[in-house]
Amino acid sequence: MDRIGKKVPTFRLPALIEGTWTYLDSSRFRNRWLVMTFLPFLDQDDTLAVDRLHASMEQRSATFLLVPSRPRSLHQLSPTHLASIHCPILGDPLLRLHRTFGISVPNIQRRTRTVLIDPEGFLRYHLVHDLNQRSIDALSDLLAAFVNERRPVLEPCSPLT
Repeated sequence: MDRIGKKVPTFRLPALIEGTWTYLDSSRFRNRWLVMTFLPFLDQDDTLAVDRLHASMEQRSATFLLVPSRPRSLHQLSPTHLASIHCPILGDPLLRLHRTFGISVPNIQRRTRTVLIDPEGFLRYHLVHDLNQRSIDALSDLLAAFVNERRPVLEPCSPLT
């Protein structure tokens, strides 16, 4: 991806935090690793995996933001379900963040995309993955490698048997 290593533009977007709509400014995340996960759909089945990913990133002292790729998906969820998601949900109604990171919305596949942004605001990694425990572990290892200032080395996946 040609955006790796480049400065991420600043943003100020609507966000749902603990059941309250507010605006988040990217300057709020300076001096911290930022992990942004773009979900093609946000449904009730994803809640547990999102919470595990959020907890894993918080253990690594990183800020975690969830970005649904279809803004309407937030309106289709019940308030009870939205309240069960413990991480900030960032709205991207004009798809500016999606364009910034080269994420196409018409893609209807259930693949999740996650970007890692370093404390200085540079894009360090972009991963396309499924939202499962294996990818959560991989993201946690990647973040640990970057935080410890060593280049991450990924081993090839063994075939599932």
